[in-house]
Amino acid sequence: RMTRAGANSTVATVTEVSHYLRLIWARIGVLHCVDCEVPIAARPASQLVHDVARRFGAKEVTLLAPVVRGRKGIHRELLKKAMKDGFTEARIDGALQPLEAGMKLDRYTEHDVELVVGRVSAKSSGSLSLLVKALLVGDGAAWAIAGKDEMQLSSKQACPSCGRTLFDLQSVTQTIRARTDHLKGVTIAIMGCIVNGPGEMADADFGYVGGAPAKINLYVGKQCVKYNVPAEEALDRLIGLIKEHGKWVEPS
Repeated sequence: RMTRAGANSTVATVTEVSHYLRLIWARIGVLHCVDCEVPIAARPASQLVHDVARRFGAKEVTLLAPVVRGRKGIHRELLKKAMKDGFTEARIDGALQPLEAGMKLDRYTEHDVELVVGRVSAKSSGSLSLLVKALLVGDGAAWAIAGKDEMQLSSKQACPSCGRTLFDLQSVTQTIRARTDHLKGVTIAIMGCIVNGPGEMADADFGYVGGAPAKINLYVGKQCVKYNVPAEEALDRLIGLIKEHGKWVEPS
């Protein structure tokens, strides 16, 4: 792959092998929380339910199971199956709404769909069973919301001390590549976090970096220009940055 080389370039960054090395390290290494310096571990629902109780107290929380994240399509069959499975409500693109027969979404818009598993007091005995169901339907991911207060939960990768959740590097990389792979000569660094300073960005044009639980920091070069962007908005905001800097072209 031919691209320009900066002062910090190496064979890995110029050839983009660095992206694949990060994936290898993420898969075979032991992840550590950058805040607590303890290994990131899978956390069962029995532990996550205590996090929810500490966060929300006796408030009623709505538990959501994410089933679509940033995908275009009408999703009619998925919504139909959800209704068949007993779900009556979903948060679609940030808005709670009832599920209806024949319901479909706009084909050409990217959608986020989270099924409402149930509502329960955060400290009640029934919260565990609902959380288990939400994690099962959401493939290890769930949301707990109470008004405008939201908490992302993961049974796959979370710090046992502070609860910090790191995104799945492999799936996030695939999602970003699917939207940006047609851009020639544009490099995007995708990292779970930055530990040793912005020099880790090497000569990447843009960066997508985990900053906090469910939050992403976006970089232009080595400069962070947007902090703590909600994860569900981060890819669209990244593409917005690419457009602002005149490096975006529509896929053919």
